[in-house]
Amino acid sequence: MSNITIIQSGEAVSLDPTGSGFAHGCGVFETMKLADGQLCFWEAHWARLSYSAETLGLTHDCTIDRMQEALSELVRKDSIREGTLKISLLQDGTDTRFVIYARPTTQAPDSVRLRLDKTNPLNAESALAGHKTHNYMESMLLLKSCRASGYFDVIRLNTSGFLAETTISNFFFIKNDQLYTPALHTGILPGIIREEVIKLTKQLSITVKTGDIPVEEIEGANAFFLTNSSVGILPVDQIDGDGIQFKADSTQHPVVEKLSLILAQSEQENSQILI
Repeated sequence: MSNITIIQSGEAVSLDPTGSGFAHGCGVFETMKLADGQLCFWEAHWARLSYSAETLGLTHDCTIDRMQEALSELVRKDSIREGTLKISLLQDGTDTRFVIYARPTTQAPDSVRLRLDKTNPLNAESALAGHKTHNYMESMLLLKSCRASGYFDVIRLNTSGFLAETTISNFFFIKNDQLYTPALHTGILPGIIREEVIKLTKQLSITVKTGDIPVEEIEGANAFFLTNSSVGILPVDQIDGDGIQFKADSTQHPVVEKLSLILAQSEQENSQILI
């Protein structure tokens, strides 16, 4: 049976430095929002992790019920109702090992600025494309660099030159009453909130266009925003790079406001009580 290691606040865990989980980053993970003792979009997170694990050969015998019990135990022992829960599935010798722990809630500003990055394209043909793996150093280096220069994140292109994603979020923009977001075949992560936002647009009768989107298509956009499980929808008010600058009052855009409202409702409807 696959081992589940629960790391409580203030504790640490040892890893074999010769094992592939540590030495090669052979692992997948999920980062999930805990709100008022409820785990948001739990079933979708587990399904994504299970798909990646199967695709990448990280076999395990853990069921969704067993993992949910372990997460409930973690929440009870740490006495938390708000925060972020993380599941990592690591290669551990010839077996795999789950490690779970909590961290404080991510605090994000009301809106952010992005820097367009054309020098570190996302490889849509990579075997790891579309999977949330522990091979995260490239993204973290880009994130560190852009924040040192006053930006929240970078918006990346893929190797074909089309818009992709940021280092930690999916990207959307609104133009001519349509919602645009890069397609999954561009190599982006199939974000849980990205998928939920696309579903929720039906309630607002908004057309969603996915596909290969050139940078020039952003020109004239009325709003931009990012999505991830920690912050939900995060408005973007400016994108800079290579002699271009795109601005929008995204925070006040009615579609962004409405999507944020119905996403919060959907979050409650698709949560699993842990305590």
